[in-house]
Amino acid sequence: MTAAALLPAVAAAARRFAPGELEHAEPALGHIHDSWRCTVGGTELLLQRLNTDIFAAPQLVMENVARVTRHLATHDAARPEVTRRTLTLLAAEGGEDAWVDDAGGWWRAYRFIQGSRVMERPEFLPPP
Repeated sequence: MTAAALLPAVAAAARRFAPGELEHAEPALGHIHDSWRCTVGGTELLLQRLNTDIFAAPQLVMENVARVTRHLATHDAARPEVTRRTLTLLAAEGGEDAWVDDAGGWWRAYRFIQGSRVMERPEFLPPP
C-alpha cells in the first residue's frame, strides 16, 4: 500500500496520540515499521504502524518498549536535554501505550526529536 493510500489511517492514528487535526504527515525512513513524521495540533511526533508480520505479539513489543523508555527517562532525568537523549513514548487516548485500529493495525507514537536523523547504514561501516 502506498503512503498516499495510508494517509487516512495515519490521520486517524495520529489523532489518538495528540489532540487536534493532522497538519502535516510525511513518510519517514524505517526498516521494519511504517513510519511518519506528523504534526497534530502543533505537536510533532514520530508515528509508527508496527509490522505484525515480523512481530506477531505486538502487545509484548509495546510492553517492552514502554518499560525500557520509561526506565531510560528516569535514569537520565538529571542529564541535560533528557528529551533529546531518550525516546519518549506518547500515550494514546485512554492512557494506553499503543492504539489498535479497526483493521487490527498497531500504532505507537514518540515525541519527535528536533535535529535528529535516521541512518540507513551506520556511518562506521563501509559501503556494501
